[in-house]
Amino acid sequence: EILRVTGVQTCALPILVVKLPTTDPDAVAAFNSEREINKKIASYGNLKGVAEFVGTVDLSPIQQQLPPGIGSNQGLVWKQVQGRTLDNFFDRGGGMSPILATTLNVKNSPPVKLRGGKLAYIKTDLCRKVMGEALLPLVELHERGIIHRDMEPQNIMLVENDQQSPFRVIDFGSAITKGASILMDDYTEVYAPPEAP
Repeated sequence: EILRVTGVQTCALPILVVKLPTTDPDAVAAFNSEREINKKIASYGNLKGVAEFVGTVDLSPIQQQLPPGIGSNQGLVWKQVQGRTLDNFFDRGGGMSPILATTLNVKNSPPVKLRGGKLAYIKTDLCRKVMGEALLPLVELHERGIIHRDMEPQNIMLVENDQQSPFRVIDFGSAITKGASILMDDYTEVYAPPEAP
């Protein structure tokens, strides 16, 4: 993509995110597994709804400048998703933000009657749309033999005003391929899939 500014041509470079492990052996093992999972995902091309993995970067030339406690000379690199994680859009009253509703093109839902007759203003149509859109990349990944294992609002990015593909799944540190043995129980238990031990 080329940007033109008063007759001068410059390249628009994407902002990249680099992930590094600590020296903890479990963190290094999860990092190595995440690298292989992301290489596999990248080999399928740009999967809709999944953060774009660029590859790895050799950090050994700058190893002396890295903070202590880094467990690898390689970094995992993704294009930065221009958005915020889904948990930023929930309010504590059970609703969701207008930005989320606008991006997903969902109108207000009527209140829901809870047990005991109390009304809750949970936007059920919006919840249904969020879950439907957020699960689409997971279906694609499962069909290709990849189980994320840690789907939670902090691992789903909302790209505002992108109604075609509003979410990007991030953080494959707990992911496994179907049939693979699990390195460690490093998922968020409340969000864990049935496949988790």
